[in-house]
Amino acid sequence: MFVKILQEVRDKTQIECQNCRYVNDYLLASVSVWCDKLNLHDNIKNYIIREYQSYGFTSLIDYLYSLWKTEKREEKDWRGNVKITYPTSKLHNLVASILNKINVRSEPNVRSEPMEIIVIGAFVVTAVGYWIHILNSGQNQVQQLSLRVEPKQNENPPTIPSLTVNKTINKYFLVLVVSASEAKFLETLQTKSRLDLSDGERLYKITNYLWLGSESEFNQGKTEINNYLVSTREESEYDIHLVYFEMKRLDERFKENINQVDRFDAFRDLANSYISFTVSPRLQMEAYGNFEVYNC
Repeated sequence: MFVKILQEVRDKTQIECQNCRYVNDYLLASVSVWCDKLNLHDNIKNYIIREYQSYGFTSLIDYLYSLWKTEKREEKDWRGNVKITYPTSKLHNLVASILNKINVRSEPNVRSEPMEIIVIGAFVVTAVGYWIHILNSGQNQVQQLSLRVEPKQNENPPTIPSLTVNKTINKYFLVLVVSASEAKFLETLQTKSRLDLSDGERLYKITNYLWLGSESEFNQGKTEINNYLVSTREESEYDIHLVYFEMKRLDERFKENINQVDRFDAFRDLANSYISFTVSPRLQMEAYGNFEVYNC
């Protein structure tokens, strides 16, 4: 039964992802398909997708994929000729063996990404999200029931164990200070659904200053930004745009006093480390003083 559902989810995901470019997009689409296939209520589905987009649940998937992907290998024969091979990984062979045993037919890789492991990974994400939702919902129900229980006189009320999953929600924001001369490039970014690696590299080159901090610090810094709006008649070559990124997690490589190699790598990885981004209107140069920015 599960094998049949797995095949159906895989086929539906391939249909939904005809225009997908990134593994993360395939995972998100597959999670949505799993929720529909399992007849989960819309509230639960939205909760799982929101949690996945906010916190990722991706560390396990990223680790599995790192074990899955093949690495280029160069070998020399006895004549000294170099032979290039791409040996399959142990995890790839293990999954292939399992899929063969349960008679799941092997499909060509979608943009070089194995669909079976993506769909299985999405099932894990869906199951974890559903489990957390049930635990949190269960706690609410327990609290409601406990309000109706009135202890007898001189007796202590019953102790009910907490089922809530303790989770501190910390949101982090990245702010880039970019010259207004790059306005056309920034407009192009806003029309794209997702940034790619080359966009991150370009942002690294054009960013003059940056800042990384918590949600409360970010909101405080934005409070008076509109005071620095520039009218068409007052435009200056020193004007700037602020690019705001809501991050999936804290990336230490965007902090102050980081070596340039790590900083560059952080920008290259930016496409996979942010949730959303916006670009401010044209602002006076003094606007970035609202944040304690530092050199890129």
